[in-house]
Amino acid sequence: MQINHRKLPRLKKIKKNTDLEYLIEEFIIDKKVRNVSQNTLAKYKNNLKVLTEFLDVTNLPRDVSELTMTNMKAFIIYMLESHTHGRNNPFASKNKKVGLSPSYADDVRKNVNNFIDFLVSKHYGEELKLAKMRSIKYTENDIEILSIDELNKLFCEVDRSNFPDFRNYVLMTFLLDSMCRINEALTAKLHSVDTQNGFFTIRAGNSKNALPRVIPLQERTIHLIKKMNKLTATFQSDHLFLTDYGTPLPPEHFRKQLKRYALRSGIKKNVYPHLFRHTAATHFLENGGDTRHLQMILGHKDLRMIEKYTHLTSKGIAKNISEYTAVNKIKF
Repeated sequence: MQINHRKLPRLKKIKKNTDLEYLIEEFIIDKKVRNVSQNTLAKYKNNLKVLTEFLDVTNLPRDVSELTMTNMKAFIIYMLESHTHGRNNPFASKNKKVGLSPSYADDVRKNVNNFIDFLVSKHYGEELKLAKMRSIKYTENDIEILSIDELNKLFCEVDRSNFPDFRNYVLMTFLLDSMCRINEALTAKLHSVDTQNGFFTIRAGNSKNALPRVIPLQERTIHLIKKMNKLTATFQSDHLFLTDYGTPLPPEHFRKQLKRYALRSGIKKNVYPHLFRHTAATHFLENGGDTRHLQMILGHKDLRMIEKYTHLTSKGIAKNISEYTAVNKIKF
């Protein structure tokens, strides 16, 4: 039987949607399916918003065809020299900061490159790989930590006789012990802490890099959590850290309280929630802790992220040299 090819219906070629707003939404959905944390999703959205604002400022259409090597080079210059924080926010400060810091701009670059990889995987063209941006060089600031003396001063400023301050005291202890991020602590539920066996479990959905982990807690921390749980039981909330109204504690509220304690204690350093993580990690290594174990506690994917904590204080270095130097093996 002879087939008449002319009579066969032709399949219509489906035209791809090249609108960037649509594609960004598809990218976010893809990340949600991969169980990326809410904080990471918010970061993707904010970073990709910088890209769309660049296209608007330069009068370029929000279309995938504009993701060219030339435009992406111009995008880097825009981020460093021209991007204005809160450009479209009428309530933002009139003295808007112009230009992103090199470190922040490099974070944006990484996430835009991630978005470009997604577009390539969805067959929007291999040539998009040419638009991927090289890293932006910058000098990382040395990590500032609190000494044991400063930690004691800070904790001594907390009045544990009232619930808000007592809760802050427990949270400070919890952050220092678990080395978790502030959002991992404030999204924790009651069942996240096994008070019987002394473990804190962070679900993949609450972790920055979607890596679940189980962290051992000291008896002192568990004792404080049990005491706090009794005080908050009447709220019937499943969140671990609550306001005195029974609602989940906002991170900004805790940050303000830390500033107040630091001011009263006379500490001149910038005290913020993540400082507990930096401080605990550094002291962990100084006291002989293993880098592999620290990696597991902090939830980093590889040991390269631990390198910033290996720049120990002179005291820690002196202690190691004193213990391992070959001079001590010589018989004078």
